[in-house]
Amino acid sequence: MIGNNDRSCAVIIVAYNNENSIGDCLDSVFAHSRPETAAVVVDNSPGDATSAAVERRRSACPDREIVLVRRPDNIGFAAGCNLGARGRTETHLLFLNPDAKLENDVIALLTAFLQANPRAKIAGPQIRSDDGQIVKTCRNLP
Repeated sequence: MIGNNDRSCAVIIVAYNNENSIGDCLDSVFAHSRPETAAVVVDNSPGDATSAAVERRRSACPDREIVLVRRPDNIGFAAGCNLGARGRTETHLLFLNPDAKLENDVIALLTAFLQANPRAKIAGPQIRSDDGQIVKTCRNLP
């Protein structure tokens, strides 16, 4: 059991003109997470293409919770993350870029780490480039 409730994590994705990658991103989340894991997509795109791609995935995956928040303008990544997180009741949130693809149940791994290390308030996965190389994204944090 990962969390102390059935809905221990939600995935928040902020998109901007990502109609070509958002479907693969959502597919990877659903392939590598528990059925209770919700995906929230905040679409900052001015057109309908990204939202339409999300709607197609929602139709194709009726057993998964996909929340689409459409914006008429681009409010930026940080504000989009806050908007996507608003009202969520899960214990943990995973902020994921719309061009990312999960390769394993990183949600379970990160959740287990956070539960085993209660002083840790944030955790991030290993990130790899398209050719499999590890991408260094960390810096010294307090």
